[in-house]
Amino acid sequence: MKRYFKFDENPEVRGVLYYEYDGEYNVRQMVLKNGRWQYASEEYRREYLADQPLSQDDPETWNHEISREEFEAAWNEAIKERQKKHSFKMILPEEKVRYCEYEGENAVRQVDRTNGQWKRYSEDLRRGELTKLTLSESDAAIWKHEISGEEFEAVWREAIKAEWKQAQK
Repeated sequence: MKRYFKFDENPEVRGVLYYEYDGEYNVRQMVLKNGRWQYASEEYRREYLADQPLSQDDPETWNHEISREEFEAAWNEAIKERQKKHSFKMILPEEKVRYCEYEGENAVRQVDRTNGQWKRYSEDLRRGELTKLTLSESDAAIWKHEISGEEFEAVWREAIKAEWKQAQK
C-alpha cells in the first residue's frame, strides 16, 4: 500500500519535504527549498532516498499524511521546474569564469573565460568538452549563481565576437 507524507519546514534542510512510501520503503521524495525543487526516485538519484523503513519512523514527527493527488501535483511541479532552462555563472580557480546553460538536467551550452580568452562549447561545438555534470549532481549552492537567460545570451554573443577577433589575428 502506498502512503504519502508532507513534512513542513524541516530544520535540517530548511525546506518542505514530500515522501512516497510503497509499503515500508521510500520510493520517491522531493524537497521544495528556496523556491526550487529537488527530487529522487528509485530510477533517479536513488542514493538520496530515505533508507529508514516507515515502521521505524515516529508517526508524531510527520505533520500529516497527504493524498496521492497532493503528492502527484507536487511531483509534477518538481519535474516541470527541472525541465526548464537554467543558466549559471561560476567563478573557478585560476581566474576562470564558467557560464553554463542547462536544459533539464544536462548542460547544452557553456562559455569559459580564462585570462581574457573565451571558449564556447555546445552540443554542436566541442561537444566532448562540454561539462558532463548534470544539474542534479551539482552542489545545491549552484542556485545562488543563477543568471538570466538574457545574461547568458549576452555572454554567448560576446564569446562569439572574441573568438572571431582571435581567428582574424
